Amino acid sequence: MRAPRHLLLVLLILFCLPGCTTSPAGLSVEAQRSWLESRLAPILDDAESAGFTGAVRIVYPDGARFDSFHGVSHRQTQRAIGRDTVFHLGSVSKHWTAAAVLRAVERGDLELHQSLDKIFPDIPDSHGVITIHQLLTHQSGLADFPVPCSRVEAGDLTRTDFLNAVWASPVVASPGVSFHYSNAGYEVLAAVLEVLYEQEYEAILSEWFFSSLNLRNTGIDPSRWDNTERIAMGYRADGTEWGTLHSLFWGTQGPLWCNRGSGALLTDLDDLQQWLSALFAGEVLADDSLTRMLSPHVSENRSGESGAYYGYGWSLYQGHGFLEVAHTGSLTHVLEADVRVFPELGVLVMVLGNSEAFGATRVYPRIESVLHRWLRVQPTRQ
Repeated sequence: MRAPRHLLLVLLILFCLPGCTTSPAGLSVEAQRSWLESRLAPILDDAESAGFTGAVRIVYPDGARFDSFHGVSHRQTQRAIGRDTVFHLGSVSKHWTAAAVLRAVERGDLELHQSLDKIFPDIPDSHGVITIHQLLTHQSGLADFPVPCSRVEAGDLTRTDFLNAVWASPVVASPGVSFHYSNAGYEVLAAVLEVLYEQEYEAILSEWFFSSLNLRNTGIDPSRWDNTERIAMGYRADGTEWGTLHSLFWGTQGPLWCNRGSGALLTDLDDLQQWLSALFAGEVLADDSLTRMLSPHVSENRSGESGAYYGYGWSLYQGHGFLEVAHTGSLTHVLEADVRVFPELGVLVMVLGNSEAFGATRVYPRIESVLHRWLRVQPTRQ
């Protein structure tokens, strides 16, 4: 005997809700988070099955978090990835450089529209007109990598050697005209800071940021960590060991002048959360400096069509109904990072990984749809 259709519908509702609902709208805060996490878990498990090894953290407005750890940081010792795993940030490091530049401006030691010929007296005219603002926004016209970027080829390259190579390399576009992503531009910014303060780049960040925020697991020099096994090893797609920043991009001068100011920082989840929370809460920079950092200075699409804009060290997206501040980082698609901040909603998303088989930058696109459905029903912070 068939069950009445209305009875089948009632049973379906009882067994599916809240799991079958396509939107968390109308649910309590805790139920909304359960809705999100129950959908993220299988997506992340699938990513791990495809080769992802790394960590994912979502920080909620009240500071509660969702953590998901996958795989190992060292296959030889089978050390599991966890909260204490230190990952390479790659180009996510750029906003730290931008923050240091803005701090120098706040101190009165630098101006955003100051040209490089005021800092480097022997610079050629073609490069001397480039401004600090143009370097920060990738409008300098500098080539992406005017010097080699490996320990073998550039292990002894000094700051002077690097700058001479940049000045000798023709600009790829007139300064200030259009967006051309340039790692070299952020290396020049690191050089500007070192010349101004007669300290190495990492020492400046340590004095201004790491110490004041008690970021004990953030930095570049491997001596910062008493146990370097905490630093995630990178692995190729075939599972063989690729290396780390210190084994491949470290020379007699410390971090190479191809990623020192553009992509050399390492950190763990807790430090990264602490830093981002402080930065976006206005505890690191003055309000006008933070506004400059998060302003859409230039379209990343050279045709001028809508899409991503670049601030200072961050990409900015506004097409979803809320501001998304983001940056990815990648050391040859092996050691990767993807950070998303939703300042109007008070939400942070961090994805860090150490395997080429399924890089960290491939994870966020898989969770984006579910995450955005949850974000759309979150209240805007006052």
